[in-house]
Amino acid sequence: SYSFCTLLENVIIRMPPKKKRADEEELNRSLCQSGAPVFYWEASHAWSIGKVKEDTGKVFVVEGTEYSATKVDSLETSKVADDKIWPVREDVLEEDCHDLLDLTVLHDATIQRCLYLRYMKDIVYTNIGAIVVALNPWNFKIPWYMDDYMPRYLEEGETIKENKPHSWAQAHNTFWELRRDQTNQCILISGESGAGKTEAAKIVMKYLGALSCLSGTDTEKGAAKQVAFNINQASPILEGFGNAKTVRNDNSSRFGKFMKVQFTEQGFLVGAFT
Repeated sequence: SYSFCTLLENVIIRMPPKKKRADEEELNRSLCQSGAPVFYWEASHAWSIGKVKEDTGKVFVVEGTEYSATKVDSLETSKVADDKIWPVREDVLEEDCHDLLDLTVLHDATIQRCLYLRYMKDIVYTNIGAIVVALNPWNFKIPWYMDDYMPRYLEEGETIKENKPHSWAQAHNTFWELRRDQTNQCILISGESGAGKTEAAKIVMKYLGALSCLSGTDTEKGAAKQVAFNINQASPILEGFGNAKTVRNDNSSRFGKFMKVQFTEQGFLVGAFT
């Protein structure tokens, strides 16, 4: 019998906006008095940091200061509605967590700030519980994401605990859930155009191939490695049927992808459907 790990790529899930509670709105306004540092939504820069100059009772007048996630242009003074502002806690402004659920203040602005700080340190993977957020580094030479680091993940037990968040960790945990529970598993890869979904799928597939070769005879290991290699080699052929050049990416997938990866009861990779 066989177990399957399904990879779904280029699927977008949209969640309805969360409504603010009255007590959140009151707390927000009381902590955003004149002179207070705040996160505020800036059209060109997303969540930025500024200082309140005035609270008119209807909107906040905020002067942009040193930080934005984009650095496109200088921040300017803006009028901001109360649902587009959030107080800054300066004692945790530089907080850097492997899991965003560990942030002291959990808000869109603090999440963006944490991701920005990590990205500037060349740490592009961050967990949100069982989900991993991956930011395209446009750099294939970051040392701790090179294949030389893969054995450190392969050596861990059924759950990655010691190593940094990574697509390898997602593949690792999913594989061992497949083996332990004897139940088919699914990895969903979603994101906007140019985010790196196709590359992420290749990374996951390569790791699953390596993981399935940890035990068994040399013949079994060699067969599993060959199957993983063949699957990744097929990717450019599939891309040739539906990829196109866009303003963000010279080789952007214009279609969703579905891949069903097949394993034996012993965990050897034996094939895939796509």
